[in-house]
Amino acid sequence: MPSLISLTFDDGFRCQFERALPILNNHGIPATFFLIADQQPTHESRRNEWWKIDWRNEDIAMLKKAVQEGHEIGSHSVTHDGAKMPRQPDFEARESKRLIENWMGTKISSFCYPFYRTHLYLSDAVRSAGYEQARMGMQNSYYALSAPLGFNVDCRQVSKNDID
Repeated sequence: MPSLISLTFDDGFRCQFERALPILNNHGIPATFFLIADQQPTHESRRNEWWKIDWRNEDIAMLKKAVQEGHEIGSHSVTHDGAKMPRQPDFEARESKRLIENWMGTKISSFCYPFYRTHLYLSDAVRSAGYEQARMGMQNSYYALSAPLGFNVDCRQVSKNDID
């Protein structure tokens, strides 16, 4: 039975573009990169460990090239901050879309909920902001091709801890 596979990368870490993107391009595999829209050089919870896209001109040029190569850029909120997001869901959804669209010069249609369960309070804001679909990873679901996919698509996370 055929499967539908969507390869995604969250948080916009530089290593995803330095290491994974060339491999994906070499094999003709498209992916979606969900990026945090703040201009901080590191992820708040992983300060000085993992450098991320911080929207400098070189980043934007590289991201535009990735889109030309068949990849998608999506939003992963403005702050990715578990304490701030519940208090400002409309800002997280709308402002991340606005910022990324302005930098990229193209429509951003996909959103990925940070921390899996944030869809409980972000979903209405994400819909209202004009995204066409949003991804979450709460139930490790698999979908049959005949199953209709709704707005919130549940995905399975695979990490190096899942690989033997």
